[in-house]
Amino acid sequence: MSAASMPKRIVPIDEKFAKPETSGLKFTVIKGEQTYNIEL
Repeated sequence: MSAASMPKRIVPIDEKFAKPETSGLKFTVIKGEQTYNIEL
């Protein structure tokens, strides 16, 4: 990764989001337009 593509700010993410089994996030993909807002 080049220096130009590195993010200027890194935001720490909770370890539970590292694996789908522990994230607690679920989303069903269906045909058509979809929006999924994640509460932060």
